Amino acid sequence: MVGVVANVVRQEISEPRAPMIYLPLSLGIEGLAAFGDGLDHMQYVVRATGQQRVIVEGMRAVFRASDPDLPSGSVTTLDDLVTASEGERLFEAQLLAASAAAALALAMIGVYGVSAHSVDDQTREIAVRMALGARGPTVTGMVLRQTLMLVLPGLLVGSLASLIATRAIEGSLYGVAAADPVTYVGVALLLGAVAMAAAFVPLRRATGIDPAAVLRA
Repeated sequence: MVGVVANVVRQEISEPRAPMIYLPLSLGIEGLAAFGDGLDHMQYVVRATGQQRVIVEGMRAVFRASDPDLPSGSVTTLDDLVTASEGERLFEAQLLAASAAAALALAMIGVYGVSAHSVDDQTREIAVRMALGARGPTVTGMVLRQTLMLVLPGLLVGSLASLIATRAIEGSLYGVAAADPVTYVGVALLLGAVAMAAAFVPLRRATGIDPAAVLRA
């Protein structure tokens, strides 16, 4: 039978995918040796259902029964192989994710504080505009646009800096690009929503002030 199979990871998930062929054992030792020294690294892969430990012990018993000299101690599960191979990488990824979450939280706090302070400074201006006939939706739209223009440059600069910084960790990523658009758009929308929420609270307070009292002051 001849066919094409999907790409597989042979050793490390970060290594480039190299061409690979599968040969039937019916070729014999001499036939297989003609394709290289793969016989030194022959592996058996078994798909089974049930308790993994029971299956592993059963396979070891089969090996011992067929040839006592076979290294049956090397029998292990795929989950154990993945854990052993990616344990250190997983710890690094979790540490990086925790640092990124802390940085995002600090960014949200900073955006909230700047936006709220900016709207607080416009309290008297908002009251004067409303005293001169400006309607609530008009003032709200104006303030939200100003807040967005305040946050937008920071989002653009931060995105460009992130694109440059992610090149340092590009080799540690698997299954996702360093410039993942979903991540960038999601973070930008989150910070934008935080800025809008920060502006809405003092804006609501400012629009509730009596314009006559502000003009008298």
